[in-house]
Amino acid sequence: MHCRGRGFVTLIEIERMKRARILILMSWIVANGLPGVAIASDARQDSTLQWNWHAQPVEGSPGQIDLVLEASIQPGWILYSSDFETVDFGPRSAQIMVEDGHAALGAPQAIGSIRRTDRNFAGEYSYTYFSQNAEFKQRVRLEEGAGSVKGLIKGQTCFEASGLCTLFEESFLIELP
Repeated sequence: MHCRGRGFVTLIEIERMKRARILILMSWIVANGLPGVAIASDARQDSTLQWNWHAQPVEGSPGQIDLVLEASIQPGWILYSSDFETVDFGPRSAQIMVEDGHAALGAPQAIGSIRRTDRNFAGEYSYTYFSQNAEFKQRVRLEEGAGSVKGLIKGQTCFEASGLCTLFEESFLIELP
């Protein structure tokens, strides 16, 4: 039997207060995000990138094209490339996905990316990135009779001066020649 009076709090009441504080903190994090990090579910079109895309036929390979995705990158920002292995605590590499029965053949090619090695609390890691302009090529086997290719490029950009990073997703629709 516990005495409840002025100044006494039971263990159950302490646990309830701890849970309430944790719920308040979690609600704040969900509502505001962590500083400098975009939450994956909030991936969106990134205004730091301006995209252009087109398709090129692959000579000698009927039914195949190269998707060419080019981006202009705002000054001070970088776009992480597709040609490095993503680690648990580091930059996210760009990915290209195609829809509607088409098949991506191999990994996207990053044209002119810059290689860098960095270090954080988890150790050393290497990555590639673009500044100012980016170009990706993705070979695709087309579904028979296709008139267009629809897909998505997603990845991460960072403002180097502050370390602010955001995830992005950009849909594309390319009419075939």
